Amino acid sequence: VEQWLKATPQHPAPFIAKAELLIVYAWQARGSGWAKNVSNEQWQKFRSRIAQARKVLEDSALVSANHPNWFVKMEIIAKAQHWPVTEFTQLYDSAIALYPNYYFIHFAAASYFQPRWHGSKKALRQFVDNAVAQSKAQEGLTLYARIYWSQLWALKDNTFEQGYAQWPKMKQGFDDIMTDYPDSNWNLNAFAFYACMAKDWPTTKQLISRLNNVPLLQIWGSTSKYQYCQTLSSSENLALR
Repeated sequence: VEQWLKATPQHPAPFIAKAELLIVYAWQARGSGWAKNVSNEQWQKFRSRIAQARKVLEDSALVSANHPNWFVKMEIIAKAQHWPVTEFTQLYDSAIALYPNYYFIHFAAASYFQPRWHGSKKALRQFVDNAVAQSKAQEGLTLYARIYWSQLWALKDNTFEQGYAQWPKMKQGFDDIMTDYPDSNWNLNAFAFYACMAKDWPTTKQLISRLNNVPLLQIWGSTSKYQYCQTLSSSENLALR
């Protein structure tokens, strides 16, 4: 990366790549365990490497802030450094003012507003609703579905728990996505996956029938999950619901 920086000092990519490496390196030091089990030494390394990543981005802002990923990485850093919500919101507002259609800016912000970080169910819901309101005229509820989809790593089977995503909105969002990308097998699998999670069996059955029994396991996680949804959406298995 340092050689890359020397070779192309006026290009944003190597600065963003270096920041990303430092962020990953910070999380490697912290580990994946509960915060209470992280040692002081691990926290010191984590904070030092996150600070280094921030310095790379801030020092190169005249060059690297010309790319939307600069803002995504800064959002990740802001979450790790526990920025106050007012400062984080200023960062997010600056990002979408320049790149309103860059989904990853919204995804990173949603992560900040997760209850496990600096928000709550209510804060996350308000964030999503505000983001969707700004893009609804052009994209319908596409962003609603995409943001909650991006948070699957955290919400998992709780996606439709009270206070989180609402299936009618999520469903309309996927309908809007499929309108824009009618041939996307990736999106079709995700639509079926979430229909099953929401226990919308008629929609699950209809969507699964279009998969030709060839699920994308990157979406479903396992063949058994797909088969479970296929079984419960079958009209012959009403008693199992």
